[in-house]
Amino acid sequence: IKNALAWLSFLHNPYDTAAFARFIVIPPRGIGKKNLAPILQQNDQHQQGLLQAMHNVLPVLRGKVRSACETLVALFTQWTHDLEKLSLIDFFNLFIHQSGLWAYYTDRDSSENTERALNLSELATSMIHFGQGKNALEDFLQSSMLNTQSEDQNISDDVDKVTLMTVHNAKGLEFRRVILVGMEDGLFPWEDQEEDNLEEERRLFYVALTRAQKLPNTCLLYTSDAADDLI
Repeated sequence: IKNALAWLSFLHNPYDTAAFARFIVIPPRGIGKKNLAPILQQNDQHQQGLLQAMHNVLPVLRGKVRSACETLVALFTQWTHDLEKLSLIDFFNLFIHQSGLWAYYTDRDSSENTERALNLSELATSMIHFGQGKNALEDFLQSSMLNTQSEDQNISDDVDKVTLMTVHNAKGLEFRRVILVGMEDGLFPWEDQEEDNLEEERRLFYVALTRAQKLPNTCLLYTSDAADDLI
């Protein structure tokens, strides 16, 4: 979500260097830190905004970097017009495809990227009441910033909370207490599995068990049939 918000923040404010530094590399376009130097220098000298600075330095750029910058200038120019004609949610759905963000996450086969693509869909849904135009985008960005700040202030490692996730996404993490649900044949492992897939699910089950920092008393297993069916 933060990557998408960086793009939108820059669309709203082409002087936002933090947003520029974030979106320029996600999805990757072959533009590295070395290539950003003339753009930032142009912006510092003329203070016309980073989008105009990118346009001004196109003659000195070469190859893929120039092509990528030309594409970005054209996209942001077009989005400025689209933003005034479309509702914010329709504009966002157009933007995530034209920017390459949607493909960047959905084309990469991992549960983490699938979750990030779903987060983009949820972000779109949250725009439904914001109308259209630059003012609507500004209101949405302010609302998102307030929500993010509130979450950052209220959630910390010292606060008791429940974190829901798949076993795949839990890899590498540890928790004081872990509760696994749906621990029954036909669900986990899934029914009609090939032997190789069954072995993979055994490994996943071991991963899930060992997310608890102290075994065995901090990992609870439940079947899906009854809340009191504790293993």
